[in-house]
Amino acid sequence: MSSKKMLPELQVKEVMRSPVYTIRKNETVDRAARLMAEHEVGSLIVLNSEGKPVGIITERDLVRRVIMGNLLPSTVKVGQIMSRPLVTVPSDISVSEAARQMGELGIKKLVIVERGQPVGIVSSREIIQATPPLMDLILEKSRTGLALTASSKPLSGYCEACGEWADLLVEVNGSFVCEECAADIATPGET
Repeated sequence: MSSKKMLPELQVKEVMRSPVYTIRKNETVDRAARLMAEHEVGSLIVLNSEGKPVGIITERDLVRRVIMGNLLPSTVKVGQIMSRPLVTVPSDISVSEAARQMGELGIKKLVIVERGQPVGIVSSREIIQATPPLMDLILEKSRTGLALTASSKPLSGYCEACGEWADLLVEVNGSFVCEECAADIATPGET
């Protein structure tokens, strides 16, 4: 059995923006816009009358659902235009898992929760900002001959050798494997 050095995965709680700002769903859209400007944020978590998070309102919602609809912001309630359901994830999931979920769901923001309460937001911006360490790892692997070729695209999925999820798979002898298994295959017989 080879000794595989595992790198710790970056968790969303390490890159999320916090605190989160909230608004009640019965408040008006013009109030939401003022709060976003005041706090310099692009979204607010929408709460129901019991204070439970039920949706999110973003700058994009304001543009697409109010301005483009030629609606008067002081007459439109947040609950009428909010995006729902609210997609939440625990604070200890990896950045790569958050990115995967965002891609699958076609969304740009995830709300981070602890004990059922929103504690932060992670967006594609934070994911991109977390990418340089990943790029450094890929560059290091390329120096050891395990990187993808320039013409290939990064591929994530389950390793065909060990069955574990990998954010980066490489093709070795016609199989897609994680970098650790690729190293084992590249140097057969070594332990």
